[in-house]
Amino acid sequence: MSLYRTMIRHMAVAALTNNGASPWPTAAEDRVFDGNIAALDGMFQPQEPRPYILVETPVHENPIPAQGIKAGANVVELVFDIGLMIAEDGGDTFSVASPVNDSELDTALDLIELQVHRALALSSPFMGLFMNILEVTSGLAPAEDGQRAALRFVKYRLQCFTEPWHRGSSGVPASMAPAIDLLKQNAAYGARAQQIEAMLNTPSSANPSIRLMLDRRWSKPAAEVMGHEVTGAPVVPAELTVVIDHPAGVADDEPGGLAP
Repeated sequence: MSLYRTMIRHMAVAALTNNGASPWPTAAEDRVFDGNIAALDGMFQPQEPRPYILVETPVHENPIPAQGIKAGANVVELVFDIGLMIAEDGGDTFSVASPVNDSELDTALDLIELQVHRALALSSPFMGLFMNILEVTSGLAPAEDGQRAALRFVKYRLQCFTEPWHRGSSGVPASMAPAIDLLKQNAAYGARAQQIEAMLNTPSSANPSIRLMLDRRWSKPAAEVMGHEVTGAPVVPAELTVVIDHPAGVADDEPGGLAP
């Protein structure tokens, strides 16, 4: 598990939405998601293609140091699904679909991709969450039945910092502090940023053997067989609440409702 991975995903959304407030850095405006694409009322219009961006961190490469294979690598893949969506109103049903790509829509996807790159590069809190960018790739959605959906995938491979608990330390790392401070002002991510900050500030009671066991992915019995004492457990904050993902800038209101 990586809190850097979590923060990279959240800060990417913040960078692409001006931290949840207009003016919007991309043509997707506030239609930037880090969960699923929610077809909220008024977000997509019938037969009018509108851009959206889905932000994901589907892969995290963090090899076991004891194996000596790619030792020290800590790579997070940050993926942007840049697409166009049309609402389909079927009377009693409401759904959204991607239009078939054409020259005009393909150009629109290219321009939005450029906006994504610019917004990320201009966000100092986002750029401070990793050591360097290893690779950036971009490609259209695969063709089906001779046609392609208006969807482009952009992938960043980011070399990340070592997690602070691997060193047995507590406190918010300097590389993460600006991002946490910014996200605490975001309506959608403020509560989560506070939870992450609380976890980082909670001293761990784990002894060096427990940290070694966690770092090398050993089971407790395996660590004990090798002579490590793994009694005790890391301390975590008493209250961890689940915050449901919403589009950027939208926060929880009353149960079943959304606040602007």
